[in-house]
Amino acid sequence: MLRPAFLAPLLLSGCITVHPGQGAIRFSPLNDEAPVEVVGPGIYRDGVFHSFSVYDMRWRTVVEEMSVQTMDKLHMSIAASLTFRIREDALFDVDRILGKGFYSSMVKPILLTATRTEFARYPHERVVPDVGELQDRIAASVREQLEPHGIEISRVVLDDIDYPESIASAIAGQMAMRQEIENQDAALELAERKTQVAEEEARGEARVRLVTAEAALEVAQREAEVAVVEAESRAESIRALSTGLTDAYLRLRAIEAAELLAESPNAKIYVVPQGEGGLPYLFLPDAGR
Repeated sequence: MLRPAFLAPLLLSGCITVHPGQGAIRFSPLNDEAPVEVVGPGIYRDGVFHSFSVYDMRWRTVVEEMSVQTMDKLHMSIAASLTFRIREDALFDVDRILGKGFYSSMVKPILLTATRTEFARYPHERVVPDVGELQDRIAASVREQLEPHGIEISRVVLDDIDYPESIASAIAGQMAMRQEIENQDAALELAERKTQVAEEEARGEARVRLVTAEAALEVAQREAEVAVVEAESRAESIRALSTGLTDAYLRLRAIEAAELLAESPNAKIYVVPQGEGGLPYLFLPDAGR
C-alpha cells in the first residue's frame, strides 16, 4: 500500500501551479475549437488535453542600454529603464495577438524608438538640466503606443548619461557658470528687496512726520483763531466802553460821588463848582487832597 507521502508527487505530476502575481491562458493543443480560458493563481492539471501559457502580471522594470543622438548631432550612451505590466483584463488579447515574446516584439522597439526620437529634440547642453521633462516625454510616447494593446506604463527613467569627456568638461563649466550667475542674481534680488523695504520704511516715517506736522499746524491754526476771536472781543468791549464814557456821563458820576461823600458824617468836602471838563473839584482837607 502506498503511503500519502508517496502519493503527493503522483497526484501533482501533470499539474501546473500559477503563483500569486501571475496569470495564465489555458488552451487545448489538440483541439483548436476548444475554449481558451484566462485563469488566476492556483494548481491546475496539465497534460495532453490542457496546456498553459503563464504570464507575470506584476509591475516589472527592464533596462535597455542604447546610443542616442542629440539635436546638435552629439552621440552619447544612455540607459533607459521602463516599468510596465500587463493589464489583467487584456491578458487574453496580449497572448492571442502578441504572444509570450511581446516584450521583444513590441515593447522594446517602441521604447528604443521613442527614446531616440525625444533625444533628437534636445541640444546636448539641455539633456541633463531637462532630464525630468525628457523622461516624461518618452514615457508619454511609449504609453500612447502600448496601452491600446493592454500594456500599462508606469514610468521611464534615464540613467548613465555618458557624454564624451571634452563635452562633459564643457558642460560642467557651463553649469558652474550658470550657478554663479544664479547666485549673483539671487544676491542682487535680495539687495533690491532690502532697498525696497528701506524705501517703504522711509516713506512710512515721512508720512508719519507729515501727519504729525499737519496735526500740529491745525492745532496752531485753531489756537490762532481763538486768540483772534478773543482779541476782537476785547477790542469790541473797549470800544463799547469808550463810547459810553461821555463828558455828561463822567459829570453825572462825579456828582453822584460828591453826594455820597456829603452824606457821610465823617467826611469834610469843599466843592468847587466848575473844574476841568465841567466837572466839580472835590477837596478833602483831612486827607490833604
